Amino acid sequence: MESYADKPWLKSYKLGPFKLKTTIEYPKKPLFTILDETAEEFSGKDAYYYFGKRMKYRELKRQVDKLANALIALGTKKGDTIIVFLPTCPQFIISDFAILKTGAILVPCSPLLKAPELRHQVLESGAETIICFDKHLDLVNSVKSGTRLNNIIVTSHEDYSPAESEEIREIPGTYHLRKLIADHEAKAIDVKIDPTDDLAILAFTGGSTGVPKGVMITHYQRLANILQGLPWMMAPFPTYRGSASSLLSVPIFHAFGHYIMQSCIYWGIKIFLVPDPRDTQMIVQLMNEYRPFLLFMVPTQLLKLAQPEIEIKRMPVMV
Repeated sequence: MESYADKPWLKSYKLGPFKLKTTIEYPKKPLFTILDETAEEFSGKDAYYYFGKRMKYRELKRQVDKLANALIALGTKKGDTIIVFLPTCPQFIISDFAILKTGAILVPCSPLLKAPELRHQVLESGAETIICFDKHLDLVNSVKSGTRLNNIIVTSHEDYSPAESEEIREIPGTYHLRKLIADHEAKAIDVKIDPTDDLAILAFTGGSTGVPKGVMITHYQRLANILQGLPWMMAPFPTYRGSASSLLSVPIFHAFGHYIMQSCIYWGIKIFLVPDPRDTQMIVQLMNEYRPFLLFMVPTQLLKLAQPEIEIKRMPVMV
């Protein structure tokens, strides 16, 4: 009988004839460097596809750098917490890496939260800034009293889509995401990050066993998680890096979806963004028209795809 010391699980670390690595030295660097490195190596590759609109990695980095400078101009300091109260959309990705570049801590929150739930996470995180859709402004304002919230940054469902308006509708008491980006330069930011000690993310649990609790994730921990997943699994196929595509139908505000989004950025993969995880029609349309190599879903979504009326021309690799 094999013992723990025999490490029998290592026998399963194979992908066909390829033997995968069993251990590596994890780099100690800020999490946001994964975008910088990908944007340099694959600058002309598509970063995402959103309702028919694409953005190259070089432009994604430029938008991130501009927003990071805007956040600093608003008073953001290293160690501050910023809530991203958005569904899956380009604005989430831009906000994600911009927050990290300032040395602040990202707090992803589900836009499905009700006022008491949102207020709890605002209070627990101590956030002074929140980024949200303009349609959620009344909800955000309703929980603001008695919290540290000071800056409300709004965007809209139409922004970064083909329906985007050239005119930016400014709302009193808020900052508009697109205007902040337009008004600031993409300057390099000098922030000292200790990857093993400094937090990158404060992610709240689902609350199934009680009140949601903030899980503290350092830059080093998340980068290690990323390297343990997609890059490890795809190591035998290096040519897919910077050329493959993925369909992400799990919400980015969810821990799994957020991890997958950052993993795809690291791997230089084009991400087909699905704002509504329940939109099976959109998922099937994207699968049939663009045939993404990777498909990230949860079992409930897969069961919907298995219905007899659903016609899929070619199934991608599912994770």
